Amino acid sequence: SMRKTILPILFGCSLFLFSVAVAAQNCDGALAQRDLAANNVRARLLTGGDLWWDGSGGRYIVPKTPIGTPEVAALFAGSLWLGGVDQAGNLKVAAQTYGRATGRADYWPGPLDPALGNTNENNCNNWDRFFNVRRDDIDGHIADFADNGQIDNPIPARLRGWPGRGNPLFPDVHGFSLPNTNQFLAPFFDRDGDGIYDPRQGDYPDVKGDEANWWVYNDNGNIHSQSNGAPLKMEIQATAFAYTGGVGYLNNTTFYEYRLIYRGTAPVDSFFLGLWIDPDLGCYSDDYIGCRPEDLLGFAYNGDAFDQDCSGVSGYGNEIPIVGIKVLKPLERPNGQDAAPLSSFMYYLNAATGGTPSGATDPNNLLEFYRYLTGHWRDGSSLARGGNGYQPGASAYPYAFDGSLANGQPWTECNANTAPGDRRFLMNFGPLTLQPGEIREFAFAVVWVPNQAYPCPGLTALEAEAEAVENFYESLLVSTPGEPAQPSREIRLSPNPMWESVLLQAGAPIREVYLFSAQGQLLQAHTGLDAPSFTLRRQGLAAGVYFYRVVLEGSAGSSGRLVVW
Repeated sequence: SMRKTILPILFGCSLFLFSVAVAAQNCDGALAQRDLAANNVRARLLTGGDLWWDGSGGRYIVPKTPIGTPEVAALFAGSLWLGGVDQAGNLKVAAQTYGRATGRADYWPGPLDPALGNTNENNCNNWDRFFNVRRDDIDGHIADFADNGQIDNPIPARLRGWPGRGNPLFPDVHGFSLPNTNQFLAPFFDRDGDGIYDPRQGDYPDVKGDEANWWVYNDNGNIHSQSNGAPLKMEIQATAFAYTGGVGYLNNTTFYEYRLIYRGTAPVDSFFLGLWIDPDLGCYSDDYIGCRPEDLLGFAYNGDAFDQDCSGVSGYGNEIPIVGIKVLKPLERPNGQDAAPLSSFMYYLNAATGGTPSGATDPNNLLEFYRYLTGHWRDGSSLARGGNGYQPGASAYPYAFDGSLANGQPWTECNANTAPGDRRFLMNFGPLTLQPGEIREFAFAVVWVPNQAYPCPGLTALEAEAEAVENFYESLLVSTPGEPAQPSREIRLSPNPMWESVLLQAGAPIREVYLFSAQGQLLQAHTGLDAPSFTLRRQGLAAGVYFYRVVLEGSAGSSGRLVVW
């Protein structure tokens, strides 16, 4: 509903207190949109740093219904907010909220030049697109190479046009060339180790999910008209993915991975990343929020027992879910080290909501954006524990509605009896000092649990699903040191996650199959086999993450992860 955004936009137009003159590029605003719709969620993706809306309405639809039939959204919008201080003490901020509706942006499509940290209008326009791949295409390509060591079948356009470094087929597919620098772009499995993505040599996109979308954007394509902040020169490579079908939590989950590459030439201190979420759970005017800091989990739930339609926006009625944001990689280095702490869980209120203190509403300039990134209200006062958290002069507390004791009872919106409304929250990570060229990785999942007991639902189901998602994601990251170059994806598992059994298929006869617990204990051993497929049965296995090892005829073993529901 545009009603949500009108007042912040009016405020923003009149407040340019901290605008800065910078030698910006002249990129146009991002236009491309695409739905990630691999499972029970239909999630709108955009190339301008924002997520889940189309410039007017929330488009994170769950449960997914056929196009043209009634639908309900669980989220309105989201983005990454970035802020830090340069060596001269100047504040730099990149943040996206609702600027798309009026042509105001802090982010633009495309990578930055590794040496200069700049871009241009043509570059931004070329990269205003998504690169979509599907697991079936990748598995078919792997099998094509595996049978005789060469590619015989036509290569799918998605693989021919994948923006892996140096891809010689890329210009024919997209009509423009990859950068001639050596910068790393979309991830790929490099079969021959030459540093170049060439699917004709058996290389393939190295992504998770049954469907994945990759795109890249930056904060140096033009003047920051959303926050009025000076650019950081940050390049952000994003992947959104999901898993198809099956029962259980993965069918209602979407995943988001970000690689942040700092292209500035001098260090940035006091750097924070904020995952900004505007969670409109159906009707936007009756929501509550909360967090579990120890689990890196934020969530939104309904403020009463019926989620009505409001201002043309559909509600969930009397079968109300709860939606969670589970951070999976908290701004860590690519090697998994030096993760940033969750420094604060902060929120604010829609300025259009009557009775809202002006100091607790939408930010209008770069200083106010940065205050929210550091656990403060926009007027500079600290978040305080108890009530609605807006108590200027009270002792500072970092985590809003975290369930810790306040006035003898857990601090939640239900217990504080706050007025339900239109909340926007931030999960903030930092502070860090970023060095030129530094890379940080950030990942999160959106978890949706249907039909909870309202009012004031318990969190048991949400916490269990968030933990299951975390365990599943971590299983995707595990690698086995010393494995041969033959990738585990040459063994195809279907379905994975499994329920009663899983079919293993290979391009050569399977000789042996072993199954291990997450702790490395051997649970099943099947030897003396001689067929290109094998059915592995559950045999009483508890739900969880397991590891398999398959030995093929004439080759060393191949290892991978298996999830049991």
